[in-house]
Amino acid sequence: MKAHNCFLALVFFLLICTFVMSTACGGDDDSDDDNYVAEDDDSSSPDDDSAGADDDMWDDDSADDDTFVDDDANDDANDDANDDADDDINDDLDDDIDDDTNDDDTGDDDTADDDTADDDEPEIITVLTFNLQNPIWNIFNVDDRTQIVADFILERQPDFIAFQEAAELALIQNRAEALAEMTGYNYVWQETHSIPLVFDEGIAIMTKRPIDWTDYDRLSHPDLSLFRRAVLGVRVNMDRGDVYFFCSHMTTANNQTEKADQALEIWQFVQAQGLERSGFFAGDLNAEPDTLAMSFLRGEAQHDGYTGDFFDAWPETHPLDPGFTHPSDDPEKRIDYIYIAPGTRDDALSMECERVMTEPVNGVMASDHIGVLCRFEVP
Repeated sequence: MKAHNCFLALVFFLLICTFVMSTACGGDDDSDDDNYVAEDDDSSSPDDDSAGADDDMWDDDSADDDTFVDDDANDDANDDANDDADDDINDDLDDDIDDDTNDDDTGDDDTADDDTADDDEPEIITVLTFNLQNPIWNIFNVDDRTQIVADFILERQPDFIAFQEAAELALIQNRAEALAEMTGYNYVWQETHSIPLVFDEGIAIMTKRPIDWTDYDRLSHPDLSLFRRAVLGVRVNMDRGDVYFFCSHMTTANNQTEKADQALEIWQFVQAQGLERSGFFAGDLNAEPDTLAMSFLRGEAQHDGYTGDFFDAWPETHPLDPGFTHPSDDPEKRIDYIYIAPGTRDDALSMECERVMTEPVNGVMASDHIGVLCRFEVP
């Protein structure tokens, strides 16, 4: 009896095993043991991603979820394509983030790759020099002449202005002071010579910016042993740093050595300031370009063992134009100059120069000189 029962139990066990094995081998079951959602049966038809096929509930190709693997070849190809696209997008985003992060003012070597303040872009500085003509030499239309100059300044807005023959008479206001009041510019005036009770004449500098420093030096060889000459300087803080600007009105004497002596003294005064950034020197120098004084300033001649290093702006922009500035009604010589005074760090580059106030206004010329206006790029 026991043997019979054991036999029946063995038969029953074999039947159960046969049933279980037949069920397990009946089809391609792609489901994962840990999940109860079946994936499509690839034995029947291609994966068209329709309901009942690969429902992608766990293998979410749109999110590129690598946790669940889709056995379908097309889905694998799509996964690869999506992976590549995702990688490209992420690479682009990374590149954009890297570029944008460092193209603002905080992290880029240029300080700013926007248009507002790129350190690689030079600062534009405009310089004017003009001999105002002492009213003692032309007492007519002084107010009209002053107004012409003020109107020009207000229109063109130069950063620095060098005035010569900026004089005051008993009944005529100091013209540098008057022009500063009319334009809103800051100014400094230095008397050079005078005739008591008749006039006081000097040189002046005007600028739109506050003046941080100013100084002057007397030059040798007074005209007629009476009329002194001087060089005047200012320092102004511009957008990219300090800029020095100098002005002078040299002797009218014909002695070329005396003129060269004054040019040397001007150059030494500029050198003594220790310019780091390029500065500018301008004025009525009463000397034509081929004289010893001007050749010395340009570094083309020695004087007393020294050689200048100033850069004459006009010939750079007008190599074939002599640039005559005097007399204004029929110019025949160039005696008004704008120079770059190089610093230890960099040199300014002249962009353009022009003669200004060349025509009468309502029949009135602003002066017996023509003005010179130059624009510079200063690193």
